[in-house]
Amino acid sequence: MSITKEAFRRPVAAANVKAMTQSFDLLPDIRDFICHPTWQAEAACRDHDMNAFFPHGPGISPEIHEICAGCLVFVECLKFALADPSLKGVWAGTSERKRGRMRAAMRNLAELASQEQAPVRLHGNARQTASLDLQPSSIRKHAEGHMSS
Repeated sequence: MSITKEAFRRPVAAANVKAMTQSFDLLPDIRDFICHPTWQAEAACRDHDMNAFFPHGPGISPEIHEICAGCLVFVECLKFALADPSLKGVWAGTSERKRGRMRAAMRNLAELASQEQAPVRLHGNARQTASLDLQPSSIRKHAEGHMSS
């Protein structure tokens, strides 16, 4: 009988099994990689109580707005939240309701932009051709202008 076959026939001591399986608890689970994009490691909210990002009443506290406004991954967070309508709580300083309004506005802009030189009625009588600017700096500027609403 070979050494390999003999090793499989010997029972493993309970202490050895426990020691071997403890190291598995230290390894990341596949869900950690799937559910958490890498940018989230840099999010400013990671150092704060997550309950504050799931308000029970209307409105978002000024402290949460301040945390989100200064976050290094604000744009990535907003893109992530806008891409998934099922997300709850505050993401990039926006509520679920606000993100719903932003998605609707983006759909309307995309529809207008798909039409060649589609005129858009602005405030007053001015008219302008529709354009859709999804550059990170434009997204941040737009979102910061609407964070208080």
